[in-house]
Amino acid sequence: RGTWADPFRFSADRRLDWELLDWFERVMRHVETAHDPETAAALLAAPMEIRGYGPVREEAAARVRADMPEGLR
Repeated sequence: RGTWADPFRFSADRRLDWELLDWFERVMRHVETAHDPETAAALLAAPMEIRGYGPVREEAAARVRADMPEGLR
């Protein structure tokens, strides 16, 4: 994955993978600076709800990101 030999590197699913990775890194940076344990636990647990493949995963990602605070969508 992620190399020139990956035949699916330009697929919508792979782009969603990279987008979600960037998003989760932003969530982690926010949690690192927020210092609120209750909110941090909820924010870090939210990505565990993103499962599936294709349209199922896209829908789950949209749902989870919609539930995030405004700056983390």
